[in-house]
Amino acid sequence: GAPLDLYFIKFPNKTLENNCSSLDDGVCNIVFNTYDYQYDGGDCCSGTCSHSYCGIEAVTEGFGMANITVMGFPKCEDPSMVPITIFLGNFTSDHDPAYLAQRFTPEAIAAYES
Repeated sequence: GAPLDLYFIKFPNKTLENNCSSLDDGVCNIVFNTYDYQYDGGDCCSGTCSHSYCGIEAVTEGFGMANITVMGFPKCEDPSMVPITIFLGNFTSDHDPAYLAQRFTPEAIAAYES
């Protein structure tokens, strides 16, 4: 099996003791997003979060549109993580008329649009 994550954290107050279940739970908790808490056990960055629901509902605005819910890690503070940009040079949409004309008959397109 995989090795377990084991953390030894010295804390001066009861913050962690009272909220231990929030550490490394797949949700980025700002109070633990520091080096001392290993950036919430990795929850705040895509490269270190180990849960299937990491980053869900962390972003509420995208592509200039508010009130949407998408995956993201806007609070990633871990200095070992670096931003990357993925450039999409060319793509097609299944709603693009040129794409539809290549794949379907005019009758099928009309039925789809109605």
